[in-house]
This record gives sequence, structure tokens and C-alpha cells, in this order.
Amino acid sequence: MDIKKLIEKNKNIAIILTIALVFGFIGGTKNMTKSEYNTALDTKQKLDKQVVEIDSKIEECKKEVEILKAQKDEKEKKAKAEADRILKEKKAKEEADRIAKAESNTQAQQETNSNKVDDEKSVLTILLGEKVWISEKGNKYHKNKKCVDIKSKKVTQVSIKEAKSKGNKACKECY
Repeated sequence: MDIKKLIEKNKNIAIILTIALVFGFIGGTKNMTKSEYNTALDTKQKLDKQVVEIDSKIEECKKEVEILKAQKDEKEKKAKAEADRILKEKKAKEEADRIAKAESNTQAQQETNSNKVDDEKSVLTILLGEKVWISEKGNKYHKNKKCVDIKSKKVTQVSIKEAKSKGNKACKECY
């Protein structure tokens, strides 16, 4: 049973007893002795005092209920804020995962494209022959036209097959 209802129930009983005593005085004071009257009056005063105490307890309970409601509201507010924070974190993680997946897919596509380009270069190199640089006076062939081992300023680009046929060897810096 709820505390508030229990107190209110007792208050009603006290009020009913007080009313009964008052009606008893009105209707039967002629038959009462002075000591009976004083006893009834003392009982009425005690009941009035109890009614005041019960009213005070009711007010205390109301205040306590208000405090508990405020605490409950605060806890609900904190719980909602925490749920919102968790939801935001979850959405941020999902977005980060989506971006990471997209970047991974982009990188995989770039690697695939790079591999295709490398494969196409290899096919062209096989079909056309790799191009290298040779100088007029040197006996090496180079991948890079600006290799530090090239002594001459005049260089010519030829196929690797042609460079080898002229007796040139691979440059140690380039290869």
C-alpha cells in the first residue's frame, strides 16, 4: 500500500472520530459527568494533535515525493543523454567504417589499375623493346637520361636490344 494513501486513510479515521466526539458532546453532554467530559475533551485534543502530526507527515511525504520525482527526472535526463551519446558514437563509427571501406575500395581499384598499367607497359616493352639511353662514348646503357654515370651530354634513346647489340652493358646505378 502507498504511504501517502495509508496516512490519508488514518487522517480520515481521526477526523471521523473527532466528528463523532463532537456530536457526542452536543447530543449527550447532559448525561456526562464532569470527569467524563474532561476525559472526552482530552481525547479530542489528543486526536486533534494526531491530526496535526499526520498532516505534517503528509506534507513531509509530499516533499519527499517531489524530491524523488526530481531525482527520477534527472536520472532519466542523464540516461537519455548517455543513450544519445552512444548513438552518436555508433553513427560516427559506422561513418568511419564506411569511409574506410570506401578508401579501401578506392585503393584496391587504384592498385588494380596500376597493375593493369604495369601489365600494359610490360606487353609494350616485350612488343617494342625496352627503351634505354646510351651516350656516344660510353659502354653502358641507362634507364634514366639524367643518370650520374652518364659522362657525355649527348645521349640517344634506343631499344635495349639495340644497346646490347652495340656491346653496351647495364649501368649499375640504373639497374
